[in-house]
Amino acid sequence: MSRSGGSITVEPPAEPALEAGPDAPVSRRRGFRLSLWLGLLALVVAGLALLAVLPTRAWLDQRRQMDDKTAQLTELQARNAKLTDQLGHLQSPEAVDEVAREKLGLVRPDEKALAVLPAPVLTLDALPAQWPYSLLRQLAVVRG
Repeated sequence: MSRSGGSITVEPPAEPALEAGPDAPVSRRRGFRLSLWLGLLALVVAGLALLAVLPTRAWLDQRRQMDDKTAQLTELQARNAKLTDQLGHLQSPEAVDEVAREKLGLVRPDEKALAVLPAPVLTLDALPAQWPYSLLRQLAVVRG
């Protein structure tokens, strides 16, 4: 406080002086180094996380693909075994004779071949127009 002429003026308190002395620059350097090391450590941890996550993800994808391919291989091996059995059966003379009779219509010299024709398809137009058939035609249209 100071008095000049009849008025009193109040001066703001003086700011404390920054650390003066030989340790002040060292303290600032220590803080800067600490933050630099912490930033570097965070960067290394993030890099290691990326290096761990990406290969793990690829490994899991490859494992799933391998499981799919293993299932497909098992299915193909079962089908291959079935076809091998069928091939063994078809190479026997009895099977050759059976296929020739069923698919090609083979007949031995002492046998007669008879062809059975399918029954004709009956339509309502083929029926006569007289009494019992006209009633049948009406019933067929109603049930239709």
